[in-house]
Amino acid sequence: MIWTLKTGPTIEPVTPSELREHLRLEKGDTTDEQYLKTLIQLSRVHGEHVTRRAWITQTWTIYRNSFPKKNYIQLPFGSLQTVNSFSYRNSSGDTTTLTEDTDYVVDTDSEPGMVVLAYGKTWPSFTPFPVNPIAIEITCGYGDSGEDVPQTLRTWMKAVCGEIYENRELTLSEGTPKTIKVYESILLDHKVNGVYE
Repeated sequence: MIWTLKTGPTIEPVTPSELREHLRLEKGDTTDEQYLKTLIQLSRVHGEHVTRRAWITQTWTIYRNSFPKKNYIQLPFGSLQTVNSFSYRNSSGDTTTLTEDTDYVVDTDSEPGMVVLAYGKTWPSFTPFPVNPIAIEITCGYGDSGEDVPQTLRTWMKAVCGEIYENRELTLSEGTPKTIKVYESILLDHKVNGVYE
């Protein structure tokens, strides 16, 4: 299973002005504006990687080489909102689209979310296209607003951004600053567990 980002978040959970206030920088001083935006994005991407969930609404395409033996496919992210499409392509290049609630049902309550065979259905039998024959497009994330992201994760972002902002000369050989390590437990509280086949 592999996945690619189709549509990324249009906003970040923390705004530059919120980070500026956290850092106690002068209001109206936009000298480091782009740097603050970069820190915010980097912290969100890292946080999403560790927690295995999308924080702000985004769209991904999941590719598989075959259907599983089980009656479900566990998706690689928590905070699943919807499955937008589910299709497979045969060796001739013909694409067949499966129908939600007829061929499969979507479980958005489980973490991570799943696509489950509808009652009485089986996975299609077909000769697959040689590359990424099965495609599932999903939308996931806590929501469209920074306020939809849990406050603890937003606090984590500010703390990490603050540490990096104050210690720009840190090198990888010096390891992770202690203050960042302390806050890492916040991410583990939100981590999604699951085995992706």
